[in-house]
Amino acid sequence: PEAAPPEGAAGTAEVHGASAEFEVWVGDGRNLVLDDKNLAAGVLLDVPCTATGTGRRRPDVLRKAIPPAAPTHDAGEAGDGGRGRRGRVGRVNPLQESAANDAAEFAELLKVQFELAEHAARNLLRPPDAALRKRGGVLVYSTCSLLEAESEDQARRLLELHASDPAGAGRPLLAANPIAAREVPKGFEGALTPEGWLRVVPGSLEPPLDNVDGFFVARFTRAA
Repeated sequence: PEAAPPEGAAGTAEVHGASAEFEVWVGDGRNLVLDDKNLAAGVLLDVPCTATGTGRRRPDVLRKAIPPAAPTHDAGEAGDGGRGRRGRVGRVNPLQESAANDAAEFAELLKVQFELAEHAARNLLRPPDAALRKRGGVLVYSTCSLLEAESEDQARRLLELHASDPAGAGRPLLAANPIAAREVPKGFEGALTPEGWLRVVPGSLEPPLDNVDGFFVARFTRAA
């Protein structure tokens, strides 16, 4: 694979046939600062996670990454032909060694995920501008995890954020921006949830997509 550009590198890239400027910044995303004129119209936040959605080809992640009895989406059961039941909640019970340490590490991971998302929502997305008829910036939150704690639960928490500035006090900072069936690649329509999130469970899609890793995507728009 190609090496990542060094920090501070800048240039132009072709995006959907148009030229776009870019600058590489390397570091903790919770510390990224943008000035007001450069606030983003969109942020794709692929947070660090347990990667349990890759468990069929990387079973080691199921042994070392999931705390005891963590809620997850079941990838299938005997008698269903290997096909998972989308949205069904099951439980994974990996090895119990160092359970306390695993639980602490998992709690820290959840904390980092939410802090990254909250920082992006508050400090990186542009707010709506009624005078210019501009919508607020769009945040896409994604994981390759089957665990609800890292995915659906975090999405619900984000919708509970409120604007911190006096003018927006009491108003939600983010609004749901449901993903429509026409926006997803063919074959993924059945993975859309009632909330408009994309929840893919390994084995739940029709061939040839039945070997796709599990993942979760939710979309929001800055509302205040």
